Amino acid sequence: MLGGCGLWAPPADDPLERVLAKVEAVRGIQAPRPIDARVVGQDELRAMIRSAIEAHRTPEEIHAFEEGLVTVGLWPADRPLLEEFVAVMTEELAGLYLVDQRALVVPSEVPQSFESWLAAAEARQDPEASFALAHELVHLLQHRAYPELFEDDALYFGRDDLGLAVQTAIEGDAMYFGLLAEDRPLPPVQVVEELFGREYDDPDSRLAQAPRLLRELVGFPYARGYALAHAEGGALLEDPPASTEQALHPERRNAEFTVYDLAGLLDVLPPGCARVFENGVGELQLRVWVRELSAGSGPDPLLVADGWDGDRYLALRCAERRALVWLSSWDDAAEAAEFASSVEALTDDWVRRAGLSGPLRVERAGRDVLVASPELAGRGAELRERVRRGRVSRVSELRRFADPD
Repeated sequence: MLGGCGLWAPPADDPLERVLAKVEAVRGIQAPRPIDARVVGQDELRAMIRSAIEAHRTPEEIHAFEEGLVTVGLWPADRPLLEEFVAVMTEELAGLYLVDQRALVVPSEVPQSFESWLAAAEARQDPEASFALAHELVHLLQHRAYPELFEDDALYFGRDDLGLAVQTAIEGDAMYFGLLAEDRPLPPVQVVEELFGREYDDPDSRLAQAPRLLRELVGFPYARGYALAHAEGGALLEDPPASTEQALHPERRNAEFTVYDLAGLLDVLPPGCARVFENGVGELQLRVWVRELSAGSGPDPLLVADGWDGDRYLALRCAERRALVWLSSWDDAAEAAEFASSVEALTDDWVRRAGLSGPLRVERAGRDVLVASPELAGRGAELRERVRRGRVSRVSELRRFADPD
């Protein structure tokens, strides 16, 4: 049951208004009134998280997205993606901002009104509850000032690296200004990174038991985002990173990278092959990919991913088996050769894990590496000619590439 909900315009001496005033002051953005603030139990939080996803994606789209991750080797075929995500986020979230409803949600073991929850948190001087509220209020302000970052779901779906980079900026901004609003000294970046690193160490948590990809994606936007916001302050959302490479490396904060559109390949697919999903991996998920396939005994994930300059894959279904084409660009020919060698070293485990149609073929041409299932092997030159590509460094440029009309 929903403990407390609805539009609420508190008086000036109300605890919510006091927290909101501090958040507005440090962030420099005014919140709309009244505020929709809610307290929910775990069951309703779980339902809200699922509903927020399903409101924008059909079951078929969710399945295709998951199939893409399985095909490229980032997700185990026997772990339902949506169920894992909802379970982990229900356990981990201290607060939630519902974009579609512009509502703040905080979870509680005891259903109650928002006024009661806030009064109790203030009475016991609960720093975690206070920060969770400030953090979600920052999201409300962000949405008001930068609606395109929150509402461009059509751009992010199928561009995981971009979506993760923007999410990192959003969460980092909320971490930084949420802490500033608490009138406490800002923790060093290293302390925050270590804090999120320890989240993986609790063997009883759902997060620690989740697939590696989900574990990494839960903590990264907060830890790395805080580092970005600590360095850039309010300017971060004016020009957020467009890739995880930009988020990971301060010296490459506005570095150009290659973007691809693989739609031209659909006309030359062999008989019996059909498109499932098109997506990109990016530097952070490449690190996960190497760790997942090598089980700690293969190539160094940081070294393999470090030369990334762009990638995109097309997940296919060929005669009821998974297959793919994956094109990537690297900083130089040596980096491309290193990635090609890594793929060749990991291909047997990859084929088994993903249930691919057969051995993968790796073709390198200068700084480009093409990985293809047997159905498309040996056609590298033809496939590359049909790919639309560009160079971008900002979210706005990638948006124009994705929608040239």
